[in-house]
Amino acid sequence: MSAIFKQTRFAAVAILGLTLLADKGFAAPKSPIGGGSYQDIIVGGDLAQKGYVPCAVRYELIRPILDLYENKFTVLDVGALEGYFSLKIAQDYGAFCTMVEGGSSDQKGKLYSYAQDNLLTICKHNPQLNNIEMLAHRLTVPSLTKMAEQEHFDVVLAFLVVHLMASDDKGHISEDKVREFVDIFLSMGNDVIIETSTDCYLFVDTIVQEICKEKNGRYLGELPRVRNYKRPTRGRFYWFSQSDDRNGSNDVHGVSAETFVEFNGIYPQK
Repeated sequence: MSAIFKQTRFAAVAILGLTLLADKGFAAPKSPIGGGSYQDIIVGGDLAQKGYVPCAVRYELIRPILDLYENKFTVLDVGALEGYFSLKIAQDYGAFCTMVEGGSSDQKGKLYSYAQDNLLTICKHNPQLNNIEMLAHRLTVPSLTKMAEQEHFDVVLAFLVVHLMASDDKGHISEDKVREFVDIFLSMGNDVIIETSTDCYLFVDTIVQEICKEKNGRYLGELPRVRNYKRPTRGRFYWFSQSDDRNGSNDVHGVSAETFVEFNGIYPQK
């Protein structure tokens, strides 16, 4: 394939994405990385814009796990950003997806400070889905522990968040803190899928590898973390299966009304 054809095709896809966004009255979210969105953006069930991270291949990687469920199921999406994975799962499986995003505008100047505003906008532009909800909350060990005491999910997604959640204000991360977060995740779901990075705190990946061996988890493989494949950065995926019960239910729902309020649920309005 010629370089000119590649450039032309890329331009056509970009124009199509922006057209879809404009047709739906939707302003494309911005990310501090690369100027566009971090994840692919879903609007009205359509792929409206490709993001910084190749999302479709990640989705295909986890689908065999989702396919194990006989009925509908529940999902906790931690650090959901633009909500790509929850929106796809809600659309394709009828699962009820709870998205938690802690990046808020009052964290001006920090990475992902745009995330809550963008995700809320994206949720509003997917009104065909009545099986999604958004909690605008930055999870800490105490708050995540409390949520774990109140809620349980069939599937927990924690993609590229462990190193962020385990960091203190100075960016320091301890092994104990990483293990604490992973242990809480494992207590919250039947199938827990964690993605780590080869370029953001590599030792976090080493710790998660150790936990995976200790807990009889499964290494699913690695994928390019960004669309610029020349960069030597990869995402590594680990699957922890906590239960063989994957019957699910045809009557799935989100978190309780109390949890929704306590963790600052902002979509849908209740």
